[in-house]
Amino acid sequence: MLDISFIDKEEILQRLFPLAFKIPEMNGMPSLSLSDSSHGEAYFVDVTDSIRICCKFWVDDKKSPSILYFHGNDEDALKQSHLATWCMQNGINLFVADYRGYGISDGAPTMTSLFQDCHVIFEYFKKTLKKEKYNPDIFVMGRSLGSMPAIEVAFAHQNDIKGLIVESGTGQNFNSLWKNSDPASVQNLTGTKFYNKDKIQDITIPTLFIHGDQDKLIPYQIGEMLYQLSGAKTKIIVLIPGAGHNDLIDIGDEDYFTALKQFVKKKTRKPASKTSRTKTTKTQTGKSKSSSTKTKRSKSSSD
Repeated sequence: MLDISFIDKEEILQRLFPLAFKIPEMNGMPSLSLSDSSHGEAYFVDVTDSIRICCKFWVDDKKSPSILYFHGNDEDALKQSHLATWCMQNGINLFVADYRGYGISDGAPTMTSLFQDCHVIFEYFKKTLKKEKYNPDIFVMGRSLGSMPAIEVAFAHQNDIKGLIVESGTGQNFNSLWKNSDPASVQNLTGTKFYNKDKIQDITIPTLFIHGDQDKLIPYQIGEMLYQLSGAKTKIIVLIPGAGHNDLIDIGDEDYFTALKQFVKKKTRKPASKTSRTKTTKTQTGKSKSSSTKTKRSKSSSD
């Protein structure tokens, strides 16, 4: 395990994990209690002897495939009801993992714990599916900050995963926030498999990238870079026209959900067959298809 403790300074962590530190100007979504969510079951994962992470599991059917989802830094596990509802309507189970200090999870988050806990959570989820006799097909998805644990899990466990989904993913792990804190330690990361942009090259399972083409926090060129670097034999990139960092579903819900549904269903061994589920009739638009085959390389930013 790489020593990245030099990143674990409070002034850096406050910006990486604002909800856990309750910074008003960055705290866009308040944490919720379990009673605030009418659907989904709470699962508590012991990541250490004294720290439990609260996760939420929205279940469509035990025969359906599941997505393990790592959310962005201004959300928590209980704030995913819209995505969860869509997943259940389309034959997909959704298991959302929190971070330390988020929602009702214990502890305080660090960059180190982010990369450690995601392995524990993945192993817990895999064992839970087996124990409770669920379809074993797992997709791992991460949005923004969550792209780091998602890519880490896919990098280490890709033989147990059907596919990876990266939404608004960072390439250099938000190093614009910490690259000047300890230049020697930052230099030591060169040539390692720490950054998303390096790990993605060794991930060969099917991968879907989704990004807004007006994203100011993590420019879409970063998504294109990750797509180009990806070692997956089957890879798709969907750029949502007009969407920024936090409004992909609001701006391009049909393209977003069509791409997600097609990706999961094509890679699932046991597609569900409920006739009552909502059907998506629009196929991926030509606009999205052309985005998925873009080969133009743009200058990347530090994120």
